[in-house]
This record gives sequence, C-alpha cells and structure tokens, in this order.
Amino acid sequence: MQYEKLLLDLMERVVILEEKVEMLEMKSEKVEEDMMEEEARTDKTTNRAMVIQEVTDILRKKYGYDVQKGKRADGGGLIAAKDGKKLNFKIFVSKNYMLQDIEPDFEWGGWHTFAPSELNLFDYYIFAIKVNKNEPAHYFIFSNEKLAAICAPKDTDSNGVVHFYFRKRHNGKLIEAREDEVDVAKFYNSWDTIK
Repeated sequence: MQYEKLLLDLMERVVILEEKVEMLEMKSEKVEEDMMEEEARTDKTTNRAMVIQEVTDILRKKYGYDVQKGKRADGGGLIAAKDGKKLNFKIFVSKNYMLQDIEPDFEWGGWHTFAPSELNLFDYYIFAIKVNKNEPAHYFIFSNEKLAAICAPKDTDSNGVVHFYFRKRHNGKLIEAREDEVDVAKFYNSWDTIK
C-alpha cells in the first residue's frame, strides 16, 4: 500500500514535470523564432545601410561629389552634387540567392524588382548584391537609357514591375538571367559611366 501511494505520487510529479518541460520547449522555440526574425530584419537593414554607405564613399572619395540622402517624397535614393550639377541615384539591394546545392553553376546572384514607370525619376540606377558582410557589394550601374534598353524586352508582372536576376557564373560570365539571358558585364562596377 505504501509503495502504491509512492508510485502514484511519483507518476503525478513526472506528469507535472513533463508539462513544464513542454511549456519551456514551446517558449524556447518562440524565443528562437523571434530571434531569427529579428536577425533577418537586422541583416536586411544592415545590408542596405552598408551598401548605401559604400556607394556614398565611392561617390565622395573617387569622384568628389557631395552626397546626401534623397527625400522619401522624391523616391529616396542618393543625390550627388558637384560643380553645380546634381545627379540622382536609385539603389536596389539584394542578398546572395545562389546556394551551391541548388544553383551550382553560379558563384553569386541577386534578385531585384523594378517598375519601368520610374525610368525617368533618376539619372542612374544601381543594383547591388551583398554576398558577404565583410566584402564590398557587387554593383550593376545603369543610366536611364541603358536600363530602358534592358527593360524593353521584359514582361511586367501584375504589379507593373520587371524582375532582374543579376548573376555571376563560376566561369566569370556576368548575366541577367530572368527570361532571356543577357550579358551585363559592361555594367558591372561601371562607376566610370557616371558623368
């Protein structure tokens, strides 16, 4: 009789402990999910901030422009001024989407969307792919006219935007791979096209 009561007491304690462990595991999973979501938001913000800083530094140090952020009402971007002349830059940032086990032909690649209705809002459009936080981004730089030519054969989606898949193959070839493959090597890090 004594043993039965002891066993029942122990079983009750085990059930209570199992319930507490389950609750702690659920709380732990929720905390991990929240941390991962926060990390993803931080990474995106950090990548964008790092790219904007890199572009600002290039325009200032290499070309002597005075650079400031554009107003949100004007579409954002950067405004670079020098010798009484102003240039507007729209910057698009992507992380690296080329995972070796899924896309083994590519070293890196990004995904961007662009609304052709914005073609005349900026002087230059910069599409950046941030592969590694410790290295500079990879840039594809287009003037209005050059970007219009790239957009012309593309179909817009239901939101009126076109999609770009800028990629680098392991053989060094730089392409835009959405729909028909286009060689975009002449736009890669083409800072000297800025006038």
